[in-house]
Amino acid sequence: MRAETVGLIVVSTELKLLTRQKTLPTSISDKEVVEIVRRMLRQLLEEMPELMIRRVGVRFSGLRTHTGQESLTSFL
Repeated sequence: MRAETVGLIVVSTELKLLTRQKTLPTSISDKEVVEIVRRMLRQLLEEMPELMIRRVGVRFSGLRTHTGQESLTSFL
């Protein structure tokens, strides 16, 4: 699956909901997605250094099935 957008959802200890999202390039690895989420969280914490976090979530939208080689046997 490929996602067009990755979103960060943060709930503070005061139950305040904070969100950030980023549109992804067409081809991106799982490691790069994790790094993007880390960057978004780091940026949020820099913007709000006093923020106390209760819960963090990640969401994906615009999911599409990845097309291309499914397995090595598809070449046979």
